[in-house]
Amino acid sequence: MSRQQSETVDSLIIKGWTMPVAMPHLVPIVLMMFLVVGQGFAQSFAAASSMGSPTAADFQKRIDRYGELWTMTDGTLDLEKLDQFYAPGDNVIIFDFAPPGVSTSWAAHRKGLERELFSKLKTNRFVPRQDVTLRLVGDKAAVTTFTFDYENEGKDGTKVKVTGRQTNVWERRGKNWVIVHEHGSPVPRFARNNKE
Repeated sequence: MSRQQSETVDSLIIKGWTMPVAMPHLVPIVLMMFLVVGQGFAQSFAAASSMGSPTAADFQKRIDRYGELWTMTDGTLDLEKLDQFYAPGDNVIIFDFAPPGVSTSWAAHRKGLERELFSKLKTNRFVPRQDVTLRLVGDKAAVTTFTFDYENEGKDGTKVKVTGRQTNVWERRGKNWVIVHEHGSPVPRFARNNKE
């Protein structure tokens, strides 16, 4: 690693894991996620199963619906319909590759998206692929990962087409599962399948 790189990249070491962290201010967030996930692993998976735990197919349906609500064809998108997917208040951390980037609540993220992205778009299409993986963490938390195809067209005619991957951390609240952490990012060209 060059001198310049070593000044900008820290390492986070947790129980023998070393993870480069490009932004040191994210360390508390990452630590919090490890604590939440670790707490859940302490609970018995059998207890989760006895409560009628969801399957990857259940989450695939939920994520497919989520993708439908992110899609707009007529220049208008009702982001409030997505409220059902996110924890209310300041209970969500979102890392997005689209503006506004990082948000600490769904309401703030939604406003940022409306202002910085969707007000400039004619169309928006978010299509999750049929590859959802699910990891249950006790009976109160779940982690899903999936890939997606995303494209949009700006009012100025500019087109964007991206293949991405997303990780969501879900929390069970009553009978509903809501997103408490979301991280979407484009798949780098060198990591893509030869099929793409």
